[in-house]
Amino acid sequence: HNSFGTTTDNNIRGGTNGDRIALAAEELGPTYVKFCQALASRPDVIPPSLAKSLESLQDNMIPTFDYDTAQCIIRTELKDILEEKELEDFVTSLEVDPIGSASIGQVYKGYVLDEPVAIKIKR
Repeated sequence: HNSFGTTTDNNIRGGTNGDRIALAAEELGPTYVKFCQALASRPDVIPPSLAKSLESLQDNMIPTFDYDTAQCIIRTELKDILEEKELEDFVTSLEVDPIGSASIGQVYKGYVLDEPVAIKIKR
């Protein structure tokens, strides 16, 4: 069967064509993910089976960068705003695992002046 959502070809990463399209969108970046998220909500425009596969992009996504990368991004972005000790205290307060991950970025829990904060790091 050759519809987007039902054909399987184990030679190309397995899964349906729709699954492979969703995976490709993730690899291509946030603009493609957002586009596919919009398509997922339009089963009147694309085959319903493809829309179903693209719905996975609307769920919590797998983090695309690790904790060390997140710390590096924060240090780079905040080095001119915070004093060195404040920056180090903030960066080391971040939890290792993100509390959320989406097409645009990841969210980590940290602390500022002993108050919990959420920090979103763009991809």
